[in-house]
Amino acid sequence: MPQKTLPFLALNLIVLMLLFAASLSVGVADFSWAKLFEFSDDMQLMLTSRLPRTFAIVLTGASLAVAGMIMQILMRNRFVEPSMVGASQSAALGLLLMALFFPAAALMTKMSVAAAAAMAGMLVFMALIRRLPPTAQLMVPLVGIIFGGVIESAAVFIAYETEMLQLLGVWQQGDFSGVLLGRYELLWMTGIL
Repeated sequence: MPQKTLPFLALNLIVLMLLFAASLSVGVADFSWAKLFEFSDDMQLMLTSRLPRTFAIVLTGASLAVAGMIMQILMRNRFVEPSMVGASQSAALGLLLMALFFPAAALMTKMSVAAAAAMAGMLVFMALIRRLPPTAQLMVPLVGIIFGGVIESAAVFIAYETEMLQLLGVWQQGDFSGVLLGRYELLWMTGIL
């Protein structure tokens, strides 16, 4: 690692730790750092809600960064990212269909369907860009934006007709307020990957 990047890496790590601590401090329930180690309700709150939420945020951010890098390498285009090629929109459509037809499905099943829908969306996108000439590198993100918009409009229409628009919005915006112990552990698999 070059010498010039070490101070930058250390600064980033310090900022990450400060933001991690700030995330642990913020929430609806009252919390005191002084009472944390007295095995009170603050410790229970920390272990059940605040730590899982913060770990879920960090793991999700890292996963999105890696997914974006992989997409850029595969597509050989630095402007491409997962939501630009219809992957995020396809996953949201898959989750919406699961919520409509199989609302009592297990979390692992819902996540598997979302992942399969994202893969299917990306395969359709890759079939679409295969028809582009190799010299049209700037057309790839434009086709992806249009493709993602078509899938998202279909998902929004279905959600609107079935009164699930708010649920779709929560999935697309990334709401971490409902993350509790026992509901985020699958994200550790992405951290390992």
